[in-house]
Amino acid sequence: MGRELNHISYHWEHPAIKAVCEQCGWVFIILNGIENPICPHCFSIRLEIETGPISQKDQIVEIQPPELVLPFKISLEQINSRIKSYTQGIPFASPDIKLAPMDDRIVQLYLPYWLLDCDITADWEIEAGYEYEVLSHRERYNQKQKSWQTEKVIEQRVRWEPRVGRLNRSYCNTQVPALEDQKTISKLLGPYDLASAGEYQARRVQNALIRLPDLHPDEAWGEARLILQTFAAEECRAASAADQQRNFRWKPTFSSQSWTLLLQPVYATYYRDDDDKPVPIFINGQSGQVTGIRRSSLKRGKRASSWILGAAILLFLISSISGAVVFLAPPVLLISIICFIASALVALAALAPVAIVWQYNHTQRRGESALP
Repeated sequence: MGRELNHISYHWEHPAIKAVCEQCGWVFIILNGIENPICPHCFSIRLEIETGPISQKDQIVEIQPPELVLPFKISLEQINSRIKSYTQGIPFASPDIKLAPMDDRIVQLYLPYWLLDCDITADWEIEAGYEYEVLSHRERYNQKQKSWQTEKVIEQRVRWEPRVGRLNRSYCNTQVPALEDQKTISKLLGPYDLASAGEYQARRVQNALIRLPDLHPDEAWGEARLILQTFAAEECRAASAADQQRNFRWKPTFSSQSWTLLLQPVYATYYRDDDDKPVPIFINGQSGQVTGIRRSSLKRGKRASSWILGAAILLFLISSISGAVVFLAPPVLLISIICFIASALVALAALAPVAIVWQYNHTQRRGESALP
């Protein structure tokens, strides 16, 4: 085990180990000797150190350090403000959201993206579309003026022409998903400013957990090819000076492929629900965009219902007592009737908190926003 772990540490320029969460399956590189960390994805269990040998296939994923790292830009004060705004609209929110300082639970996490350098030589052909206008005239009878009038009609048309050419191009740092659910994760966390990326240095990531890719370059190549084809098609359209294009075809030859990693910063924290289970919340380390599960507390809803129901019972008792003495004091009959009606209405209102909690949680489950 020591030889393999030292091998990782040598390339990552820092004491490094590989660990896995047995609950959610995420795999990490841990730097700086962080001891027995909890999983920053599910917050359910602590990570287990992997001790098996590293295969030749997995060396590019586990041993090769990233090429570029995006820095964390938002402060803990900003994080707390964003989380407060994100959870503010939760009816009967878990007490842990307000009582527990979430910045004490903050974990710095990096998510990977493949960066692909590739040379492409290809013969290509497209149908290039050139937009133009056709002016014509149309006769229309004006009922008010009792006469025919001529009006201009401008029609937008496209002229399609075949174009062929040869592409000889190097594409650098093409972003390719390194995770199976990368598109969903990117949608939830929002975009990153790649202009601020810097070269990998161990000190930049030493306090963070680094998620390893679950897509090997061989598995990511299909998506990478589609991305490169999109870039190439756009360049061919631009070379043809076309307004539109269709039926792009090419016969590419790919060479000099080089796969490296880009690390994107994420803050992870959590609150506890009614069952004392952690509910993760994730924050884009640059923009501060927040995503995570929002849940109402059924316990708080039931507690509110019990207080309202208690008020209904009190009104009913007043109504009953008033009804009992109505023969001694007839004027209290009106009070008895009012209290009885009020107790019935308040008793119905006692159902509202539980109904609100159920409806909110049901709606949230349909639009779940936790990282997969």
